[in-house]
Amino acid sequence: MYLPFDVWNHIFCELPNNSVVQVMRVSSAWRNMANATPQLWRHIHIRHPHQFADPAGLSQWLKKSGQSPLDVVLKVPPGVTGLQPTLALLHDHVRRFRVLDIDVLDPKIADTILPSLALSDGTSRGNPASLLEELRISIYEDPDPSPDEHKLYFEHAFCLAPRLRNLTLSALRLPSPSSKFLSTVATFTITAGTEDESPSVLNMLDTIEGIPHLKYLKYTGYEFFSYQNTYSLDCPRIVLLPHLEAADVIVPGCGLDILQCLEALSLR
Repeated sequence: MYLPFDVWNHIFCELPNNSVVQVMRVSSAWRNMANATPQLWRHIHIRHPHQFADPAGLSQWLKKSGQSPLDVVLKVPPGVTGLQPTLALLHDHVRRFRVLDIDVLDPKIADTILPSLALSDGTSRGNPASLLEELRISIYEDPDPSPDEHKLYFEHAFCLAPRLRNLTLSALRLPSPSSKFLSTVATFTITAGTEDESPSVLNMLDTIEGIPHLKYLKYTGYEFFSYQNTYSLDCPRIVLLPHLEAADVIVPGCGLDILQCLEALSLR
């Protein structure tokens, strides 16, 4: 049965994110239509060592995506080095990022990835990410105990991200409240640190206070975190969040203390 190209285009765009390879294998006609459908190539998942070792496939993928907004997932496996060729390719398309998801084991790698993408070439100015709506950075190992060093790349990250609404960060890598890209965030999720290394409650509250339009807050912490940090909460500490509508804070030991610090008239 014959269908117009725009109908096939719509069908392809409704397929799951990982369906591109299967579509390309059906027939030469489907392969030609897939190659001519930029939206089908808008999801970029880089998670295997060979993808970092040979970024030629990424280059072709980016070319086929045309000018479509991109959802980019960077999951760096343990032991992988030599990220710069991949990051250099992605850097030229930051303006098209809609979602950026960075998933690493070693925090030092995260400290390399974001500046490589976010800073303009040869300068300390942020690279514009005018379509970016969601940023997620997940870190699973203990960081180097240098609390201020990792904040520097946040200060210069993405000089223009007016659509950024959803932010997910590791509790071990939180920006300072003066970070400009926090100004548009509406949903903030803090992923728990490890049981052996936990963030300061005060640092968390400082970052939360720097999000003026926050509507939804989520944080789940380990029991170790709670009982080690309760003593550091200098009450009464009041964080004014006039737009906060919902808070999901599950932190044994000091979760209630954190909630009591939030002054939110709209909180349900």
